Amino acid sequence: MASMASLQDTAMPDAHADVGGLGHGLVPSESATVEFIHDTPSSNTFVIIAKVCYKDVRNNTGAARLDAAFRLRRFFCHLTLTELPPPLAPLFFKDGSGEKYEVRREEELAAICDERPDLDHDPDGNEGLGHVLSYACNRDPVQGRAECITDNAQERAEARLLANAFTRQSEGQALDRLRSALDTLEKLYVDTEHYGRSLPIVQSSGTGKSKLVKDLARRVALISVCLRQGKSPFGGWPPGDLPVWQFLIEEIGYEAEVRFAAWLGAVYHLLSIHLESCPLGASPEQLTGCFPDTYEFNTTSLPSARFKAFDAVSRHAREMLKTNSTQLATAFRNAEKSQNQHLDEDLLDDVYVMFCLKPALKVSQQLLDRQHTRLIIAFDECCSLNVSEASRNPMSLLPIWRVTKAADRHFSKNDLFHFWHFFMDTNLSVSSLVPPSGRLAPSARLVQTLTPLPPFTFLGFDQMSGKPSSTPKGALCLSKVKLMGRPLWSTIPNMTIMETAKWKLFSHTKMLHMEKDHVFAAFALRLSLDIAETAVASTLATDAVKSHMRILVNVYQQKFVVTSAPSEPILALAAADALNARIPSGDSVMDVDEYTLNPAYQEAVGTLFDKLVVSGLVVDKGGNGELIARLLLTLSRDRAIMQQHNCLISGDYLVHTVSLHEFLCTLLPPNIFAQHADFVKHAKKKHLNFTHFVTLKCNIHDLGIKLLRNAWERGVAFQCCLNQPVVDLVLVTYSGSLSEPWNDDKFGTVAIQVKNRGQAASAELVRSLAGPTIDHGKRPVNEVVLFMDLGTSSAFQPSKIRPSSSGNPRIDITYQPALVARSANDASSWAGYLAQSSEPDRWCINVRGSGVDVYPVWGPLEGRVIEVLSALRKVEPIYAAEYAQQLEELKCGLDESDMY
Repeated sequence: MASMASLQDTAMPDAHADVGGLGHGLVPSESATVEFIHDTPSSNTFVIIAKVCYKDVRNNTGAARLDAAFRLRRFFCHLTLTELPPPLAPLFFKDGSGEKYEVRREEELAAICDERPDLDHDPDGNEGLGHVLSYACNRDPVQGRAECITDNAQERAEARLLANAFTRQSEGQALDRLRSALDTLEKLYVDTEHYGRSLPIVQSSGTGKSKLVKDLARRVALISVCLRQGKSPFGGWPPGDLPVWQFLIEEIGYEAEVRFAAWLGAVYHLLSIHLESCPLGASPEQLTGCFPDTYEFNTTSLPSARFKAFDAVSRHAREMLKTNSTQLATAFRNAEKSQNQHLDEDLLDDVYVMFCLKPALKVSQQLLDRQHTRLIIAFDECCSLNVSEASRNPMSLLPIWRVTKAADRHFSKNDLFHFWHFFMDTNLSVSSLVPPSGRLAPSARLVQTLTPLPPFTFLGFDQMSGKPSSTPKGALCLSKVKLMGRPLWSTIPNMTIMETAKWKLFSHTKMLHMEKDHVFAAFALRLSLDIAETAVASTLATDAVKSHMRILVNVYQQKFVVTSAPSEPILALAAADALNARIPSGDSVMDVDEYTLNPAYQEAVGTLFDKLVVSGLVVDKGGNGELIARLLLTLSRDRAIMQQHNCLISGDYLVHTVSLHEFLCTLLPPNIFAQHADFVKHAKKKHLNFTHFVTLKCNIHDLGIKLLRNAWERGVAFQCCLNQPVVDLVLVTYSGSLSEPWNDDKFGTVAIQVKNRGQAASAELVRSLAGPTIDHGKRPVNEVVLFMDLGTSSAFQPSKIRPSSSGNPRIDITYQPALVARSANDASSWAGYLAQSSEPDRWCINVRGSGVDVYPVWGPLEGRVIEVLSALRKVEPIYAAEYAQQLEELKCGLDESDMY
């Protein structure tokens, strides 16, 4: 479900570079000092690394013992905690194993460091931490290269997969949307109102931001720069352009604006030289061919053409800085800096003229002669430039924005040519990518009367989905499932995709079932959670975009962030796998009672209730108990599959399905169907495949075959929208052979209505329950409907005329036509009904209550469930239809073909 967060009421996360969810680290130069280590995130963890990597920490000389402390960071992030070498876990983690991931304090590490003589061993030794460090550094050797170089076979294979996927043709409308957005923004841009032709492209990790820009480079003149740190392909793709990073960050003798202006002018200069030899009919890729967008992979030590190009830019920029040093000094003497140590506007214009204007004018004319009206420079992983403000002349995105804005004095709206800059990252930090106006705007950094352009977020899903499956079983193949959602999954082998997806989802080696953020990440995907409109809930949702794969839908008028957890089958499977993990007890896996959740799942549900639902961060939209019903159905699906297969995915990488009979016998007491042999016969033929719920955006009365197939392929069940008549939840079934081609007549549904009231639902209300028709008015054969009357405690009263149909006093099973509900004017209130005479018999299971006597899967959670349902009955629904419509209007840029 989507959530809307106010930027003014939300504490936004700090900026850091996205590195594919596998951690990141800075590359120290030969003269790196201990202070460098302490400036990186998680400095407490890496105090000991300073001791090991540098010979004389106490005297702060920082003589290098090893050449790359950042390798250690990546090493720690790659391994699961159980794979950590024995000397490491008890040293860094309080509990000695890292299970709770509680890192020792700095003082503790320092004390241990003094007591461990093995820390001074030769790093190439075979004992103690010396061996650990040596092994860590061998995993990610540093080369002076822009491309990925390694002698590690696994990394070579990963790099090839990523490189191939990066050049594969994308599907969907993302590229057309971006081009359309750029044309629209060009027309709407006013230099006295907007803060430069700078477009943030912000979205969750793995959604194809870099791939989108590469695709755009085939249509327009574009130079892409990647600021990703590290060279390992496991850290993300494409690999970083090291010369750019080194120049912008390390040339600390000049103000940040001056450094960037020199670099930008050098790019224009080298591009203009290249354009002199380009024919008039050259393609966009040929026009910017001096900065190749191919990312090479080999095992040689020779620098690539791309590395040479950006190295030449850096060298030319340094030459310009040196040549203009006297002129710069004069300009600075004649001007004053602003209060926040950023250049004032006039001085900034002098700097732009000094370094950029002449080559920019030349490039603009050269490209106009070749029928191109814009040049785009894209900065990928741009938030990695937001280094510590404590350093001298720190680089960040703000100085870059200021330099790009300075171009407005020289390229007006009426000019035929314009320079654009893209800034791509996963970070939602307002101060990084969406600088606000008003009270949140950093003083004197951005002109407060100007407004940045809104970020582009509409990348869409399923860019690599390809052709639909030809059989229901084909849709269950992991190779097919991983083509849906973000493009990242298509690049990962089947054997590692679940572990990778869990790492990306939880930003950790495993799910921590008592951590609020982890539980929210898992259940938001699987249960389509609704977020409350509070500052705390908003922070939870926006943090999840940065660290837990939640999707940014839009930033609306610089005031609201709208986020969502759309249908993404691989992440739903990863969340299911993490929730169903068995907790070891000694050397064996704990035995779990037939109807009881495993302890990990119990912990996660308890955290969901206590830290998210009861605390008010997550709400039950509509107040009828659908949230609890979705949880109950999901638990039963998982439990049924685990009981039968002990895993969610088979050894040949097929997602396991469950029959409707097995599912209902897990959800409900299995003996209730003893008197209904016909029901059992038909229910055993119906297959269910759902791993998560999605919320429909409009009322339904008929389900098309395309939607039903898509739901099967994605593993989706439906939560109906607010104020949907008759039905609240819909499960999709298929009763044909899974190995044969699709037979549209075999589709069916289980329609579910949920109530959470103290008084039992009337017989007429239960009888009126029917599912939506299929394929233009067809009623599925042997349709099953389920009425979940969660809030009542009353039982059915059997009689001689109608004895108990299930043997359970709280469960009633009938086989009769639905009663077509009529409104006061005698017109059908819902188009999903057939004429009363045409309504066929359907199986209706009416369940009263919410305890283990009717839903045994709850096990020890029964008491908590009853408490939560009682608490939800006391809360007035906060999502009125009018407000829900306003929220949908904010998401108008989202295409229905991409996400539900």
